[in-house]
Parts: sequence; structure tokens; C-alpha cells
Amino acid sequence: MVVVPIEIANAVRENDDAPALARWLDASPVRTVDDMDGEDPPYPLLKITAERGSIECAKLLLARGAQIDLCAPEDPETALHIASECCEMNGVGTKLIDLFLDAGADVEARGSLFPDPNGQLSAQTPLGRFLQACRFPDGLDVAAVLNTLLRAGADVDAVAGNPEKRLSAEDVLSKRFPAEAPPAWRSSLSNLLEILSGFRAAGCSWKAYK
Repeated sequence: MVVVPIEIANAVRENDDAPALARWLDASPVRTVDDMDGEDPPYPLLKITAERGSIECAKLLLARGAQIDLCAPEDPETALHIASECCEMNGVGTKLIDLFLDAGADVEARGSLFPDPNGQLSAQTPLGRFLQACRFPDGLDVAAVLNTLLRAGADVDAVAGNPEKRLSAEDVLSKRFPAEAPPAWRSSLSNLLEILSGFRAAGCSWKAYK
């Protein structure tokens, strides 16, 4: 495996420069779409696209056969984890999430250990990463992100935790926001909880819910 040079990683991350990525891949037969950068832990190229919403680079990599759930052994977060976590920061909403799910991403993959709302280290699913990381910024349709992951089959009863103590989506949300949270946050939180309530009333079946 070839280490992706910093200038190529930055071209992907910062500029979504698919032509530059294609030229680098095509310049040597030993370079592949599954190569990783030199960070610790290393990120495969597809995960790099998820940080800043590099949609064109992601499409290029997937078209050339990138492994959708590839990750370094010491960092089990997948591209879908990163896209779910960073969807508010990268400004592309559900576009990358949809792209990765359409490519077969595992919506129930367990990522790296992060502190959960109880202060315990737990492995989170992509839905758990979204609920844990989201700060409800202006312009992000949080309902669309939640609905996208529910439609893909996300388990709302085990978004974080371990086999002995599983945390539900509501557990994560209820422990995150104090009563004095900004009004916009409270509105978004209420919206998410309303969706989860309706989803549960439909037997956690997306078909029945919609």
C-alpha cells in the first residue's frame, strides 16, 4: 500500500479536486483507491473525502472500486461514521451519507471508542456519531439526516454502548442538552425526538412509519 502524500490528501480534503486525485492514481500502477494517508491513525482516501464533504472525489473513488467500509485496524470508524459526524461541518448535509449508503455502507458498523453521554467509552454506530456530534447549526436539516439513517435500517436501540449497557438514540439526545440550551437547539432536539417517537410507534419499521 502506498502512503498518500500530504498534498494529495489536502487536494481531496480541502478542494475536492477529483482531477488531481485521478492524475495521482493514474501516475503509478502501485497506487490504489484504498491507499491511506500518513496520519496516526491512517485514513483511507474515502474517509478523507467524508471530513469536508468532497463529493466529487468520493464519487471517483467509488467508481474505481474503493472499499466502502475500509478502515485501519486501530481505527474502526468507517467513511459513513465520518460523513454522519461531519455533515454539519462540511455543509453537504445528507449527500455523502446517501452516496455511501447507496454504495453498501454498513449502517450498523461500530466505530472507535468515544465518551458517551454517561462518560463511558463506547463504540458508536453512524447514527450515534451524528447524534453525539451534532450542534444543530443553522442550515442543517437534522431531520433529513436522521430520516436517511433510519431509512437505511439504523437500530435506534443501540447507537452506542456495549452488550451489557446499550444506549438508545433517545438516551444520547436526552443527556446531551441542558435545559438552558439555545432555543434553536431545543427546537431541533424536539424535532428529532418527535421523529423517533413516530418511528417507534410504527414498530421501528421505516415502511410503516412513512
